[in-house]
Amino acid sequence: MPRSKIRTRMSVLATVTALATVVVLTGVSGAAPMTASYTRENSWVTGHQASLTVGNPTAVTQRNWVLTFDLAPKISSLWGGTLSSQVAQKVTVKAPTWAPDLLSGGSITIGYVAAGPGEAPTNCKLNGITCGLPGATTTPTTVPQTTVPPTTTTTTVRPTTTTIPATTTTTTIRPTTTTVPPTTVPPTTVPAAGSATLTMAITSDWVTGYNADITITNPGPTTWTSWSATFTSPLTVSSIWNGIYQSTASGHQVSNETWNGSVAPGASVTFGITGVGDSRQATPSTCRVNNNNCTVGSTVTIPETPTTTVPGSPTTTVPTTTVPTTPTTLPTLPTGATNVPYSPYVDATNWPTPDLVQTAAARSTRELTLAFIVSGSTPCRASWGGYYDRDAKFMTAQIAALRAAGGDVIMSFGGAANQELALTCTTVQALADEYQAVIDAYQITSIDFDIEGAATNDAASVQRRSAAIAILQQRAKAANRKLDVTLTLPVMPYGLTADGLAVVRSAVNAGVVLSSIDLMTMDYGLGSAEGKMGIWAVEAATATHNQIAPLYPTLSSAQRYGLVGVIPMIGQNDILGEVFTLSDAAYVRSQATTLGFARIGIWSASRDQPCPEGPNTRAQNNCSSVAAAEGAFSKALAGA
Repeated sequence: MPRSKIRTRMSVLATVTALATVVVLTGVSGAAPMTASYTRENSWVTGHQASLTVGNPTAVTQRNWVLTFDLAPKISSLWGGTLSSQVAQKVTVKAPTWAPDLLSGGSITIGYVAAGPGEAPTNCKLNGITCGLPGATTTPTTVPQTTVPPTTTTTTVRPTTTTIPATTTTTTIRPTTTTVPPTTVPPTTVPAAGSATLTMAITSDWVTGYNADITITNPGPTTWTSWSATFTSPLTVSSIWNGIYQSTASGHQVSNETWNGSVAPGASVTFGITGVGDSRQATPSTCRVNNNNCTVGSTVTIPETPTTTVPGSPTTTVPTTTVPTTPTTLPTLPTGATNVPYSPYVDATNWPTPDLVQTAAARSTRELTLAFIVSGSTPCRASWGGYYDRDAKFMTAQIAALRAAGGDVIMSFGGAANQELALTCTTVQALADEYQAVIDAYQITSIDFDIEGAATNDAASVQRRSAAIAILQQRAKAANRKLDVTLTLPVMPYGLTADGLAVVRSAVNAGVVLSSIDLMTMDYGLGSAEGKMGIWAVEAATATHNQIAPLYPTLSSAQRYGLVGVIPMIGQNDILGEVFTLSDAAYVRSQATTLGFARIGIWSASRDQPCPEGPNTRAQNNCSSVAAAEGAFSKALAGA
């Protein structure tokens, strides 16, 4: 029967576990105009991660929302909005450019990492309207009488637990070009004797924002046991890592985390930021370190600007007569430090059954992600898509032929349909043994877990899977064998959903060594997406790179990017209006190379060809539904 691979975001109620504290907040006297709930999702000795959801039960839309609340602990990173300032205890968060309005009946969720064990914010207001946190006043507030046209369509946006009505309002995310005018390099400045230096290096740049590393150097003669840097710059900070940020009247202040306060004479410490706006205007003009004047470094390093056009209408012409002949040999992989592996998904149970050697050759790769291994008719028994038992030797000859030609496969468990084995195996040992049976049957060295839908918030199966994967890696190490592990998870432009992040956290806490965290950059449901799918994919990767910082505190920004992969659904997505074009593909490849992503994939290899009926608005299993030649998406994403 047909197998739909629709990857939609599911609205699920938050599960309260032993690691999470949920506080439902109401007005101090009667119902407040806005509703709010606070969730402490995780905590450790020196910090915690939390989320704050604000709902709009009124009949009007709150345009360009600004959220304020009181919170004593310093916020070190934030997603779902832009951290505008944190002065004393007052936190101000502005709406992200891709979702500026809070619709009637909808909700917004911000997530953050802050110091301390975790406490609920107080005195919450959205656009000046109380949202019912303890300490909020109940003084009547005049609500702007802006009405929203009624709509009957709802779109679920995760990680919120509330359905947000769809809207036809178009939000312009970026201009349609990534061309950046030449950067003016400031004149060389000689540091004053004995003064600290502060330098900024732009590590990645896009039209409406950038990432930067800011380094301060201790001139000596004594070791710093802690540090605090203040500097003036017109930049707006949306997130930060390896430092604690505070907006001040004179500019910006960043102080050390608990683990990076000590800086020896002559040594340096670096923190990273994501900035909003033009990176050319971000260079600090003055600075102070530990209340002493410092010297702003003379160099702002900007990586080579990609010359590819930002996502828009494709220009590739579809052949009207013959399809290109399939190559008989596998392509040569690109080499060099900027190489980002390309591994498209292949639906092994699709019809007609794909030829792996021909697919790899025609899709510009040597490595295919073979999907999906799921639980069969017998619980805790692996099968291919529910059709072929693991002992049926389905695909055995094909995998051997691909390896003989110089290629290989990543075996993917899970997917949107059927049940992943962790849902039907009731013990960690049984689950590990069933995974091992598949690994041994096909001599697999790389495995992927595609966890989506309700499976992401099934806490018991998430923990069971993590423990089983850890056992697999322990066995492989003992046998001196390689076993790479990737997680493939739903994502939004602002990053992993709360459930998705919990899956990663579970794996890390279980001791799993992840090769990459791959993001399903598709099916967002955010309204008009024309020219934005590639941009959103890169934004999702950047946000995820920031979200995982507390899980990998010793990794640099570049190393965290090296843990993130993107998996777009090429062509027409399941949601009407979401189309991933060839221009999106070129943009994603250029940014992935610049930032150093772990890998790129697609859903799916069989879709990388034109439909017989030509471009259309239906998501299909065997064609992209857009005007693109066979293999064109793979060539663009593989850098072939």
